[in-house]
Amino acid sequence: MTLQFFDMEHEDTNPRNGTTASSADELISLLEDARRRDTKPFCIRLAASDGYELGIGIGDPGFVQHEPSNGNGPCLIAVRPGVVDDDEVNYADDEERGPVPEFLAGGTPSPIPWRFALPFDLVKKIAVEYLETGKRSRAVTWYG
Repeated sequence: MTLQFFDMEHEDTNPRNGTTASSADELISLLEDARRRDTKPFCIRLAASDGYELGIGIGDPGFVQHEPSNGNGPCLIAVRPGVVDDDEVNYADDEERGPVPEFLAGGTPSPIPWRFALPFDLVKKIAVEYLETGKRSRAVTWYG
């Protein structure tokens, strides 16, 4: 499968915007390059030829969501391992972690509840697994 990279915050200034990745090495390079940008956490989109895409929060922590490219849901978001799977979605700050992480897309900050905040290495693993299999990762549970 091939994934096309779209920077949702730096659309006009990211020289890699629109780049495709067809190997794990190419995809990891795109993700690592995005993470090195001197900016606040932001969103990217990895569009696949199968009609789905991954929305990814670039930062530490990050997040991953899987949805149809046409926006007609469902949108599923990866749950941080070790979180009890319940229906509570907590947007509150966390005493241990601090404020809820926010990711910019088009200049608008979007808060992500801590239960969906993932270490960046896990974000990369989920993206690579999707590239290689065309399926959502089994390393996490999906909420939605």
